[in-house]
Amino acid sequence: LDGWRPLKARLRDLVLGRRVRLLEELEASDAGGGSGLIAEAEAAAVLKAHGVKLSEPELAVLRRRYGNKRGSLLYLKLWEHLEVEAPRGYKDPGSQFDALPEPYRTINDIVQGMVDNAWTELDKRAAKPSVAQEKGRLPLAVHSQLWEGGEVGTVTCGGADASGNVAVFGTARGSVL
Repeated sequence: LDGWRPLKARLRDLVLGRRVRLLEELEASDAGGGSGLIAEAEAAAVLKAHGVKLSEPELAVLRRRYGNKRGSLLYLKLWEHLEVEAPRGYKDPGSQFDALPEPYRTINDIVQGMVDNAWTELDKRAAKPSVAQEKGRLPLAVHSQLWEGGEVGTVTCGGADASGNVAVFGTARGSVL
């Protein structure tokens, strides 16, 4: 979107990655005392103080998206569009539950522990499939050479189809019998 995404990524990195309190610094530079407006040069100076030097095209993006006719930027709207805080009206789902009285809290902790342990075990089992699960994933054997008698070598693996009518054995040298 006309250069906004890379600029947004740089500003988000400033706030989230380097933990700069950008909103507080922009509010401190707000000449209108909470008007939500800051002079473009002031905003650029605040960003430059933290190592974010804005190019002319980036300033043009900020002017186009957040500027007004007086050369000021709507920094509150910019802050909202950076998406570094929860949106207005957001409620933490965890805060929607009432605190349980003591005996029930203990029971809840035990049940949650059991569910977490079961989930961990399911993850382990999914990462290490059983032989029956692996059998369905095996490709059909294609023999690299036919056995015509003579020295075969050591048989290292074997298998059969589901009906048991066909058996296949392989050697360490890549021969299939």
